[in-house]
Amino acid sequence: MIRLLRYKRSILIFSLVVTFLLLITCKKETAIRVFPRALTGEVTDISKDGIRLHGEILALGSEPVLDHGFVISQSLNPRLNNGVVISLGPADKTGPFEAYFTLVMKESETYYVLSYLKTKSYLVYGQRRSFLSPGSNNPVITGFYPQAGTWGDTIHITGQLFADQLNGNVVWFDTTKAPVLHVTDTSLTVTVPATLQKKQSIITVETFGNKTQSHDVFLLQESVINTIEPDHGFYKDTIDIYGAYFNSYTKVFVDTIPADIIEFSSDHIKFKVPLFFTEGYLSIKVSTGDMAVVKPGVFYYSAPFFGTINPGKGTFRDTLTMTGRNFHPERPNRKITMDNRSCAVISYSDTLIRFLIPDRAINEVPEIKFFIDDASFPVNDKFQGLYLPVISNISPDTLFFNQSFTIYGNYFNPVPNLNKVSVAGKSAYVSSSSTKDKVIVAVPLDIDVPDGKADIKLRIGNMTSPGTYEIVIPAPVIYNISPDSGIIGEKIYITGDNFNHYQGRNKIYIENAGEQLFQVLPSVESATSARLELPEMTPLSSTISMEVNGQKGNSFPFELKRIQITDVSPRVLFKGCTITITGNNFHIESGNIVNQKNKVYLSILQEPVHLTSATRTTMTLTLPDQFFPDGPVTLSYFLGVQNISMNDYLYFSNPWKVLTSLNIDQAEGFSTCMNGSDVYLAVGTGGGSDFWRYNVSSNSLTPMPDFPTEGWGSTSFFFDGKVYVCAGATDSIKFPEGIAFYAFDVATSAWQKLDPVSGLHTRMTSFVLNGKAYIGLGSMGYTSFRDWYEFDISGNTWTRKSDFPGTIPAVFTPVSFVIDNLGYVISNNGELWAYDPVNDIWIAKSSVGFGNRNNMIAFSIGTKGYAGIGADASSLETLYDFWEYDVTNDTWNQTSSMPIGLSSAFSFSYNGKGYVGGGLKPDNSYNKTLYEFQPR
Repeated sequence: MIRLLRYKRSILIFSLVVTFLLLITCKKETAIRVFPRALTGEVTDISKDGIRLHGEILALGSEPVLDHGFVISQSLNPRLNNGVVISLGPADKTGPFEAYFTLVMKESETYYVLSYLKTKSYLVYGQRRSFLSPGSNNPVITGFYPQAGTWGDTIHITGQLFADQLNGNVVWFDTTKAPVLHVTDTSLTVTVPATLQKKQSIITVETFGNKTQSHDVFLLQESVINTIEPDHGFYKDTIDIYGAYFNSYTKVFVDTIPADIIEFSSDHIKFKVPLFFTEGYLSIKVSTGDMAVVKPGVFYYSAPFFGTINPGKGTFRDTLTMTGRNFHPERPNRKITMDNRSCAVISYSDTLIRFLIPDRAINEVPEIKFFIDDASFPVNDKFQGLYLPVISNISPDTLFFNQSFTIYGNYFNPVPNLNKVSVAGKSAYVSSSSTKDKVIVAVPLDIDVPDGKADIKLRIGNMTSPGTYEIVIPAPVIYNISPDSGIIGEKIYITGDNFNHYQGRNKIYIENAGEQLFQVLPSVESATSARLELPEMTPLSSTISMEVNGQKGNSFPFELKRIQITDVSPRVLFKGCTITITGNNFHIESGNIVNQKNKVYLSILQEPVHLTSATRTTMTLTLPDQFFPDGPVTLSYFLGVQNISMNDYLYFSNPWKVLTSLNIDQAEGFSTCMNGSDVYLAVGTGGGSDFWRYNVSSNSLTPMPDFPTEGWGSTSFFFDGKVYVCAGATDSIKFPEGIAFYAFDVATSAWQKLDPVSGLHTRMTSFVLNGKAYIGLGSMGYTSFRDWYEFDISGNTWTRKSDFPGTIPAVFTPVSFVIDNLGYVISNNGELWAYDPVNDIWIAKSSVGFGNRNNMIAFSIGTKGYAGIGADASSLETLYDFWEYDVTNDTWNQTSSMPIGLSSAFSFSYNGKGYVGGGLKPDNSYNKTLYEFQPR
């Protein structure tokens, strides 16, 4: 047989590099060394029996060849240190060489072969060859020894075609895998597995998927029991078994019950006795898998025995004596329970236990258990039971709600709250003053006693007192009702007797002609006093009776006062106005009423109007902010079963109405000025050069010659036959780069360019007083200005005046109007300032009551100023509200809102009426409607 060798690592590349360096560094080398050369040939005769390897020595070199042969490996680079070596020994001549090799190989795996030559100085390899393995023949088991043993013993297996790699062989004893300790191609050394549990086993060897079995059977030694110490005991006692052939899989059984093993070795087992309920001789069994050894009747179990319990019956805290044997007084964890409640133990010996019946026993025949450690032994059949609680008398037996009474009797529980008393099926409060022969109880507030009687039951745990006992509950009585006539919502006070403090148990019945109409829950203050808010559907004549806990008392008469309406003000209504109704016997309500009892209907609305306040004589309500048509209105008032209507009509007058539709595509932010009934609309904030004339009298719109340049954010005024327009000039819409100031001659329809003062901006405001124009303020981008100028129209000259003193925001869009000889300017935050041109001063006036807004409108009619709508500066929400300013009183009042919210609209006034048009609607679309405002 060819000897297989493995050699330590020798790196060919390292040898070659060293040789090369020596050659080039040694200038005077006396002798040149020549290394040998080898060639690897093809692999032939490949079969499961073996393979034939071929090689050739091409040159012997300058040193003798000490060894030559082949190396085989699954590694791509086979070397003597990582493959199977086939050594052919020294060589002394060139030429071919070969070897037939029998090797255990994996099927369908690629293997690589190199030939090699080895001298004293060199180790050289031929080129690499490869071949596909067909696998190997099955291994052969010729024998094993010893043929019997126990767990952990060493077994030697002899044979052929074993893998010479430790992990190349798998060994089983029957179906249990065994650890492999050492391998050669003809021998295996293994250990009997600790998990082996079969007495007889066939040994199987598997090498790279090829299996073979032994002819002989391996015998596993059975466990042996020599002695058991001690040979008697009780639950959880520790017992020792001495013997042989035990292992970690060995189990111990006492009779048929598995025992807990607490210590283990091959010849000793220590275990604890499991629980048994009867005493006697028991067997001990030791088993491992399918092997078992049994010692019958070798162990005596001493269980407790229970004789008698005296006395046979008792009650709570009585002393009972239990006799018997094997009570094991030395055990610390012993106790007696009755219905799973621990009993106080008075004395304890191996044959006698004295204990007390616990307070919390719950059954007539309680379950008694005797415990040692965690083991329980039932002893119920030795005790006849507890005495049932017995009621002998109840005093007093006529009672009111929450009144205390005493139950006398026997065998009650000495712990008061363990006596459960029910009155008419409801649980009653038991006083802490109760004892074992009397129980003090209060009549529950929530019982039902329609016939005035309540049955009494006393229960302790699951034991209920025998017999039937009752108490009497008197019916409620009404002595007086004050007042005996009233209005809806008024509080009525009832005095009487036998009322219940528990509010939900009292009911008031309101009846008419003996017919029960409805019931309500009163508020009870004591057993003799209650109050009631007169319900909405109370009839004019009725009777009132009280029911307490299902028991009804007497009836008492009551009259309802009739409602009256004496006046409604104002008679001419408008949207958002407050209406005051005066009269008598209204329901009393206040605040923002939603579920109101007073129901006021107006014929212009589908639903009742919500009241803002109500007393017995006055109700106020506010009309919703809706757009109603002019016309008569009927007012009706309903309260419960009563209703009343106005005999004469109210009238709704809407100050706003739709006047006409203007055919202007983008009427946003136009400035306006008046010439009689002609209104000129100029250059909106949407950019462009539009210029229009609207005649109020004829309701006609006429396009005019365009503003000479594109403009944005204009202001305009009219004087002496000319329209003056000042706007931000733009090359790109909405980004002002300068100010354009032009005059339009109405007679010639011609525009004339004028020179503006350098301080003018966009979004300015202007007005004319005493033959001069005043203009200024506004903003440029996000910068606001407060400078103010006078324009002498006849002289075409500019003079700077006192700056605006009010608060200005980042984007300043002021509006203005003129009353008498003062110009009024409103800032975005609602500040109102009057400008006196004669004295060049600004006078602070009352601010408008709204928050900060942009792009609102303003105009004046007579001695009143008007302002509103626009857009909220923060949320950009389009607003509807409209406000009226009284110059005489310097006061603002909110008036009827517009039918639609508008921002950047235009406005003007003519002949006692206001006009609003254009602008952006809430959905950001353009408004083409012109609205007329008629002050009321």
